[in-house]
Amino acid sequence: AGGFNDQAVLYDWGFAVLGLGGHDPDRLVEDVLDAAYSGTGTQSIGFAQQTFGTVGHAFGYPAAQRYKGNDLTYCKGPVDGDPYNADATYRMNGCKMTGGSSGGGWLFGFDETTGYGTLFSLNSYGYSGVSAMHGPFFNGFTLATYTAALSTIGNDVVGD
Repeated sequence: AGGFNDQAVLYDWGFAVLGLGGHDPDRLVEDVLDAAYSGTGTQSIGFAQQTFGTVGHAFGYPAAQRYKGNDLTYCKGPVDGDPYNADATYRMNGCKMTGGSSGGGWLFGFDETTGYGTLFSLNSYGYSGVSAMHGPFFNGFTLATYTAALSTIGNDVVGD
């Protein structure tokens, strides 16, 4: 999230809308990915706050310090509230991902065998000297942005 304030991180999410086009103009992106990656498909998304203590998996491509941004990295652990932000966002203790991992998804109910889970947050910010990753709650505001993205049909910015 770069420089942030306590309010901005509450709404630190976005959704990309991908449609037909590219090298195969008659196929949807999810169909191309599904075929290319042996049926991997897409993840589910949830819009209800998870109970603190729920085990999550956070994924990202960290690029600072010991990382180079080339390798998918993950953390696994219980999530709780960020005490520096009045528990208004999530914190995953012990997650040492660095800058570059922002936007990577957090999944609950993640099955390490199948690779599926339900998206409930994302890598947003960290504090210097604190070994934890932080992310927003997906909630009704997130659902409204997601719904607007699903209904767009052109080059629009939704949610302004």
